[in-house]
Amino acid sequence: MLAMACLMAAVLASVASSAETATCSSTSKRLEDLIPEEYDRALPPKSPSEVATVGIKLYVTSIASIDQKNQHISVDGYFRVSWKDARLAAGGNGQEACSSETLDLPESDWSKIWQPDVYFDNSLAEAYGSGMLTLSPRTGSVYKSQRMHHKFTCKMHFAKLPFDIQTCPIVASSYSKNTADLHVTPMNGGVEVHEGYDGTTEFEILRVKELLETRYYGDGENRVGYDFVTLELSIKRRPDAHMKSIFLTCILFALVSWSGTFIKRDAPPARVAISVIPVLIMLNLTNSVNASLPPLNYETWLTSFLFAITLFCLSTVFEYGIVAFLLAREAAGDSRFKAVKATVAHERKQAKAAGENQNMVFQEIPKETPIFKTVPMNQCPPAQVSAGAGTKVPQVKFCIPTEVQRIFNPADSATISAKQLRQAFRRLNKRFSLKQVEEIMTDMGVEGSDMTREELLLLLSDLDHHMPTEVLSTSFCDRPLSEQVDLVFRVGFVTLLAFLTFYWMMSGMA
Repeated sequence: MLAMACLMAAVLASVASSAETATCSSTSKRLEDLIPEEYDRALPPKSPSEVATVGIKLYVTSIASIDQKNQHISVDGYFRVSWKDARLAAGGNGQEACSSETLDLPESDWSKIWQPDVYFDNSLAEAYGSGMLTLSPRTGSVYKSQRMHHKFTCKMHFAKLPFDIQTCPIVASSYSKNTADLHVTPMNGGVEVHEGYDGTTEFEILRVKELLETRYYGDGENRVGYDFVTLELSIKRRPDAHMKSIFLTCILFALVSWSGTFIKRDAPPARVAISVIPVLIMLNLTNSVNASLPPLNYETWLTSFLFAITLFCLSTVFEYGIVAFLLAREAAGDSRFKAVKATVAHERKQAKAAGENQNMVFQEIPKETPIFKTVPMNQCPPAQVSAGAGTKVPQVKFCIPTEVQRIFNPADSATISAKQLRQAFRRLNKRFSLKQVEEIMTDMGVEGSDMTREELLLLLSDLDHHMPTEVLSTSFCDRPLSEQVDLVFRVGFVTLLAFLTFYWMMSGMA
């Protein structure tokens, strides 16, 4: 009897299972049974007390590309949408037996039910791949997830390049339904990045967030609002590549340009080459950075630094221009010094040839005599000295041209000081120290701190004989002007470069 009862129960269970399987076996048939006769797939689900709500979410698997020049960002991932359509919930249509199951609808059946017309407002190109759409007959809840590849506009600001952070908005909304018919909201945070993915080799994903706003269009009675969901994807540039290939390169070539100031001043080809080449390198780096950016009406952190370093490199070109000018002046001073000695030697030679070199008397010549001209002996006023008791002989005349005297005694003073004599030598590119000038005066037997006109003429008669001893070390002020410019420029250049680099780094990382 017990065995018969068990057999009977098994048969009934098998019949019930077979009936349920036959009823629920076809997803398309079940969907058709769920859809009421009055169902209109063109209308959103709506109840008298509540407006339908659509939740959207963007699941980002990767950033395919970032086009800085055109300001585009391409994203790969999944676009997910969920909503509730009570019209599809199992009710009095005889489907209670299957109401606890979820229907995975084939793509051919997607068009049989209402779906929100959500679009991306800033999308430039889009492509959708395979996906899924599930329906819960018990509640009428619908969930759709589909593979996508979208290109979005992303307005970028490069002022802090390469420490810039770009925020790319992805704006979604319903195309045809306003807030009176449909609400669009972010679902479970709105945007999510695949676990373990942190961005591209150039940019890292910093943060994601969602914003919800209602935008109104039209005027008066025609004014309607639309829900817009903004999914913000913030990306931060990885600065290492720019810092190594551009920033550090700038500093190194600026130092190359600076090292040119240690090359001999009288080697123009080497000085000019090592000054100009870094300038060309800077221009090339600037062009390479600008080529990857859109046309900008402002300077970026990096291009500003490039411009500053370009000015630094250019400054070495201009500095050598000043040095070359001073070298020309110094060469002219050397030539004048040689001319002074040659003029005096010529006068002495003429006096010797005339046999009048026994007793030398130094007299000035008329001031209108041209510089560096041999003065005829007959232009010197005659004079006589006693050669012995009761004997008179003609005085031998040895003339120093007036223009030569004017170099050393411009004011035609009866005496000149050591400082005045020092300045006179500097006009002839002889950078004697005050101590060396005093050595000259001591060698001349000058008593006191001033030299008389007659002692000056004696000095001019034989400059080489009275030149001071060379010194082992020379003070800054006693060096040639061209060398002084080089020394000041070396210190100023590297100091300002260090300050500029430190300031730029602090401002970029702030």
